[in-house]
Amino acid sequence: MMQNLSSQVPRSVQSIAPTDNRESCALSGSIVDLGDLIHELRQPLSTIETLAYYLEMTSADQDRTPHLRQIREMIAQASRILERARVPGAN
Repeated sequence: MMQNLSSQVPRSVQSIAPTDNRESCALSGSIVDLGDLIHELRQPLSTIETLAYYLEMTSADQDRTPHLRQIREMIAQASRILERARVPGAN
């Protein structure tokens, strides 16, 4: 199913996905600064939010719309959690 969805997403939206391996640094088992971890989590959340929004706007299948909205709501909740976890003095 995911393969079908990704074939429907335009290249301009697909290019949002990270092109480097920065996330491997955050997951490699090394000690990671909280600010770096927050930053690393925001990138995939942003990509997922953009793809869910695109699918919501372009899907003719009305059965998907509530699910896509729920995905976007959960991303917003995760973003609020990351915002509260912001490191004092960080950008």
